[in-house]
Amino acid sequence: MPELDTDRSGCVLPLVGGCNFRDLGGYRGEGGRMVRKGRLFRSGVLAHLAPEDEPVVQGLGIGTIIDLRAEREVMEAPTRWPHPVDVHAFGNGMDDPAAHLQQGWDAATDPADVKAAMCRNYAAMHRSLLPHIQVLFRTLREQDHPVLIHCSAGKDRTGFCSAILLSALGVARADVIADYELTNSAVDLLHFNRTHAPAARNAFAAPPPQALAVLISADPAFLTTALDTVTDKYGSVQGYLADAAGIDRAALAEICAKLLH
Repeated sequence: MPELDTDRSGCVLPLVGGCNFRDLGGYRGEGGRMVRKGRLFRSGVLAHLAPEDEPVVQGLGIGTIIDLRAEREVMEAPTRWPHPVDVHAFGNGMDDPAAHLQQGWDAATDPADVKAAMCRNYAAMHRSLLPHIQVLFRTLREQDHPVLIHCSAGKDRTGFCSAILLSALGVARADVIADYELTNSAVDLLHFNRTHAPAARNAFAAPPPQALAVLISADPAFLTTALDTVTDKYGSVQGYLADAAGIDRAALAEICAKLLH
């Protein structure tokens, strides 16, 4: 069984204006090979990078940014990047009033209700984020430069896409969950949000205090719900990629050859 990587402190980039910016490399994947460092990155909003952050992120050589945010979020907090880069940005339905009502947490006052609503949201991510997953894997197959995935907090949407990617590379479920939970120590989301409001205004201001802690947490129950839903519907993450995203085994093998060593 692949061993659990317990020390991931070095994967978090200490950026002055960064939010949950970290390297996805270093996990043990398929066949005992390691996920290459410096090739895959995940983050929250990129609107507040400081001048002293620019040489750091420029040195990463990132060539594609996949922005998982809705159109409203992109307009409120446009990405700040020090050099030209390909950006895939498109809404994911979160601005649709019907989709917003399905979230449920915005009207909840009890922490248990917020947790249940978040689990329902995660259970639907395999559908709502399918176009983003397709773009991500197509980019990884066609391009050789480092790729960054991000949303607003770098927790929920980014967490799901990162989990699908790591799972596709053969990373053990325990490591995938541990990477997701690392958000809890990598960034103080409440402080970051308050520091950068109103430019980074988002849903953290909506729920009452007693429910807020649940909303901003990277609770393993959330991601477990999402991954279990994928497994129940498609048999495995690989089945999801093949049947829903059109990423067959040959394409996935190419991606693994690039990202594992």
